[in-house]
Amino acid sequence: MFKPIWIPSKASLALLSIQTVLRGGIVAIVCGFVFAAHVRAQVPPTLWRTNVSATLFAVDSQTNVYANANGSVITLNSQGVPFQTNHLCPVPSIAPEFALRDLSGNFYFAGNFDGTNDFGGKILVGGWISNTSTPGKWEPGYPTGFIAKYAGNGTLLWASRINGNTAGSNVVSDAALNPDGSVTVGIYVGQIFAQIVDFSSTGSNLWQNSSFDFPFSCGPLRLTGLHGTNGGCYLYNNGQGVVGADHYTSAGAFASGPGLHFAPGSLSTSGKPVTTLANEIYLAGLGQPGPGSNVLEKVVIGGSILWAQPIGNVDQWVLSGDHKGNVYLSGTDGSFSEYDSNGTLIWTNNYNSPAVFALSDLAGNRLVQFADNTIALVSADTGAQVPRVHLNPQGGDGLTSAGFQFTLSADPGSAYQVISTTNFTSWQSLGYVSNSTGNAQIVDPDATNHSQKLYQLAP
Repeated sequence: MFKPIWIPSKASLALLSIQTVLRGGIVAIVCGFVFAAHVRAQVPPTLWRTNVSATLFAVDSQTNVYANANGSVITLNSQGVPFQTNHLCPVPSIAPEFALRDLSGNFYFAGNFDGTNDFGGKILVGGWISNTSTPGKWEPGYPTGFIAKYAGNGTLLWASRINGNTAGSNVVSDAALNPDGSVTVGIYVGQIFAQIVDFSSTGSNLWQNSSFDFPFSCGPLRLTGLHGTNGGCYLYNNGQGVVGADHYTSAGAFASGPGLHFAPGSLSTSGKPVTTLANEIYLAGLGQPGPGSNVLEKVVIGGSILWAQPIGNVDQWVLSGDHKGNVYLSGTDGSFSEYDSNGTLIWTNNYNSPAVFALSDLAGNRLVQFADNTIALVSADTGAQVPRVHLNPQGGDGLTSAGFQFTLSADPGSAYQVISTTNFTSWQSLGYVSNSTGNAQIVDPDATNHSQKLYQLAP
């Protein structure tokens, strides 16, 4: 029996589609918060811009916005109004801190600490064993990396030290979540090799490896989560003024890629890699040292450059991508621009301050953090639509011998992460779906193992 129910969501720009199927004892609820944007040259309006003295890090399916103030999470509604502050991580980072929010509403904090600290039930000690004496002697004063995971109610789930290569120069420089629930952390180690560390969803250190690309990098390591077996990373070499379209694998291997130049000391190191399901990575920078040769490149991960497009005379960097395959760049002049997957400029606008972080929600809106500490919501492109996750009986949807099947309908070329739950509390990823024809069928073979299962698209 098939019964469609349409319920307006709390978000002003989306609908929640719930469709219930009763067959063979399985109850499946399919929830879709999805968008499909049509390319427009028109600059979208800024819906709001505010300063809450915190750093943007996440958005949910209701366009609630999450910002981190050194362990405290400030939540803003879709209108940019703060309505909740949760004090989660009691240990302030002595270097810039990175926060994440996973599919189940848990929060992660990664940064640096020293001395003896209580993370909310777990004591960790920062410092280093110095080998300048024999035997080695424990010495304070050397910042140590940490990562801690908290439930949405503030309960500490786990916390761990992150040991780097040498004393005094280990700095956590980025963190990213992966579809399997693990979290990857990037560390740069001053004049030694940068490192990437991967922790499981329960806090186990899965692997920790060094990059042997630039032995004297002296700059941050930025990274993205895994798509399949590869994740993208930018390793900034401040000494040489070079950044590479590098990548790491789910097994911990690191590989370098084609590089571009950047201006050391500039906001260029705010760049964050954007990867595609086709195993590609975007990189922006200078084709030659010095101004005037800015390019945007699309590179096959572990391979060659697919294309390179000139993007003007201003130093620019990649910030984020969206479900349509578009990529967003910012520049030192305060510009913020959208390019399509072929490197064609869609629109550009100047916001009087360079952007240092950005992300997109399922409705196609852009959340942007600027260097002046303001956060803005830039509207979706004109004509943006909300795709549907639904049942198509004519296409064979419903219970099949392979599992439960349903359909994603959206603009051709868009891609989404499908997530599921059996209890509305813990969500798991079913992987990424790319709908090359406008409709993609999704099959969950695990559905028959549960009395109910619910699906939606990840924000």
